[in-house]
Amino acid sequence: MRLAAGYLILVVAVACMLGVTLVGMQAQGAVRVLLQSESRWSVDVRDAMIHLQTFSQTGDPQEWREFESSLTYPRAVRRPLEVVLEFPGDADRLEDALSADPLTSGNIPALRRFTQLFAGRDQTREALGLWLEADRQLQRIEGVAAEIRQSVDTAGPGSPESEALREELDRLHHALMEVDTRFGDVITIWVTGLERSVRIALVASSLVLAILGTLLMWVAGSRLRRSRAAVEESEERFRQVTEAIREVFWLTDLDKSRMLYVSPGYERIWKRSRKELMADPSSWLDPVCLEDRQRVEAAVEGQVRGEYDVEYRIDLPDGGRRWIRDRAFPVRDRKGRITRLAGIAEDVTHEKEMERELLQSGRVRAMAQLSGVVGHELNNLLTVVQSHAQLALADVDAESPVAEDLRAVTEAADGAAELARKLLSISRQQLLVPRPIHLERLLGESREMIRAALPEGVHFSLETPVDLPPVHVDPGYLREAISAFVAYSGSDRPDVVWIELDRTESGDPVPVHGGTLPPGEFLRLVVGNNSEGGVRGEPDELFAPMGVQEAVSEGLVAFGLPAAQGILEQSGGGVQLATEAGSSRACFLIYLPVWGGRPPRAP
Repeated sequence: MRLAAGYLILVVAVACMLGVTLVGMQAQGAVRVLLQSESRWSVDVRDAMIHLQTFSQTGDPQEWREFESSLTYPRAVRRPLEVVLEFPGDADRLEDALSADPLTSGNIPALRRFTQLFAGRDQTREALGLWLEADRQLQRIEGVAAEIRQSVDTAGPGSPESEALREELDRLHHALMEVDTRFGDVITIWVTGLERSVRIALVASSLVLAILGTLLMWVAGSRLRRSRAAVEESEERFRQVTEAIREVFWLTDLDKSRMLYVSPGYERIWKRSRKELMADPSSWLDPVCLEDRQRVEAAVEGQVRGEYDVEYRIDLPDGGRRWIRDRAFPVRDRKGRITRLAGIAEDVTHEKEMERELLQSGRVRAMAQLSGVVGHELNNLLTVVQSHAQLALADVDAESPVAEDLRAVTEAADGAAELARKLLSISRQQLLVPRPIHLERLLGESREMIRAALPEGVHFSLETPVDLPPVHVDPGYLREAISAFVAYSGSDRPDVVWIELDRTESGDPVPVHGGTLPPGEFLRLVVGNNSEGGVRGEPDELFAPMGVQEAVSEGLVAFGLPAAQGILEQSGGGVQLATEAGSSRACFLIYLPVWGGRPPRAP
């Protein structure tokens, strides 16, 4: 009896061990089918994205057909995934879903067993939930693909609308890859745990069966690793594409409290860190220059309505400035609700500079030509007036009323002649008589005359070293040019206007308004004031010739700056409005080449 019981126990034990082994083998087979399905899904999705990208660039109908063909299997497994999550353990419903498509009907036995063994487990629901989330991202991509197809059919490949849709496609693909990566991580952990459990069970039953189970799971893990390697390769190609895009693509939540994504082009154009922007999304407005910030803030409200298309300037950390064109549009979910805001920003500095140069060059040429013609004609007429007035004065009594009137005519003609000379200087046609002079001496002798150009109450400071080398200039014209820069610096009535003179040498071309000066040794005059920000204005506006009426309204102060620049250029020098090293205030930097025994060559 005991022997029979022992045999029975032995048979039951063997049967249990065989049952454990059989269940383990069935579990391995079911997991292997699942891994094969996921791997095929990932590879087909990757191929579909490649064909869709190619179609959006070329418009080739064959690429669209390949795209649709690649999505056949991912679409086939969509319903079985939903059934497993909605009805865990219901093998009959799963079989009906699998039977609906020939691509999945061959996996019915293995997946029925998978449902019976694992459908109710948390790890299973988590893994399949991530797979289904990735499939939803794929459905969004299909929606964008339909828009790309329509855009290519109507506007052709490469249109702005197609480019915007490609940006949205890249973002969705990136999100899909992230979900797929998480799915792979969960599957890896799950498969590793299952491998350990099966190995323990098989060791308890038979060393041979344990080795066989381990080998089977190793093969499954190897296939999973190869699948992950293929996905990582696809992600690397996606990264290379996003980094090569010239524009900046950005994505935020609806209330702009969280930056969801910004492309690498942000660091190239803004010269700021993407990590800082992701940590503080509101900091995107900080680089916008003060003159444009209020206008941009008002325009932001139109982003939700798709009415945001604005151009503004940004200040770079290195002191530079760029023009940006920024566009935004709302992103809706499947129910039509706005959930996110996406946008594209691009650097349009070059286009803006080209527009400004075209407009400015035409205006400068026209005004210079007009100034030369008017100056010559006015000078000729004034010569006749002055000559006849002098002759008439010689024929009348010096104390008579007629003599007084003639002297008034002469003084008025002299003033008009000065105006004609300024017009000629604007057109670079005045006659200079340069000679070697010591600039520090000229400034000392002209201190009171230069100070007289300032409004009452503005203090004047002059700092000049001694024993500086000479420069080759016309002292009278140079004195007037310096007075013009001092007068403009004091036009806003600061507390102090100063002139500092020093000696500098440059081995590189020296930038000045309108070009550069050749490398060499210079005397440099710094003309500035102590107001906040220093000398106001933009160089292109300050040195552009203006009409007589406009000049008179400015008290001839701005009228003198183009003439002063012309005097400096004819003397081989130049001027720029810039921020001096170690200061935040703008000032005029005037360069005059040191006299070396022969006149400097005017630019």
